[in-house]
Amino acid sequence: RPSVISSRALPFSQIAIEFRRNNKPFGGELMKNLLITTLAILAIAIGTELRAASDTLAPVTVEEAMAAEVVQRQLDAYNSGDIDAFVATYHPDVVLQWKGRDPFATNLDDVRRIYGALFEKRPDLYAVILSRSVDGNTVIDRERLVGSTREVIARYEVRDGKIAKVFFERIEAPTAE
Repeated sequence: RPSVISSRALPFSQIAIEFRRNNKPFGGELMKNLLITTLAILAIAIGTELRAASDTLAPVTVEEAMAAEVVQRQLDAYNSGDIDAFVATYHPDVVLQWKGRDPFATNLDDVRRIYGALFEKRPDLYAVILSRSVDGNTVIDRERLVGSTREVIARYEVRDGKIAKVFFERIEAPTAE
């Protein structure tokens, strides 16, 4: 990769020394060197900032956007207690499972029965996303139930635009000291 700084560019300190030594007006070759050096420093600074931003902000793919969208629709339906909208976000062959346990739901009828009863029993149920990450067709949420200190990591796998698998893991919520 070619260097941004010209071999004729001088550091600012050398320009200042040369200016004092020759007692010349600020112009001509000296001004040209100052301008080249300034532009080179700016180009390096901007290039470094752009590289840093691109390293931390990965581009969002269509697959990632679709996965995040269906998981968000599922959360919105959960929070409103809308069982039809909730079930509509799941794949017909859905599997829901707590870490280290057998699946507790393996189809849409299971999801409707389990969550329908939960929505009827707890109409005030509401979950908040504390953090979300998306990688391809996988969405990982850290969630907290409002009115509770219970936190859950939910890993959603999306297939054909629907949630196909969800793995839940309870975690200890941080305590205030």
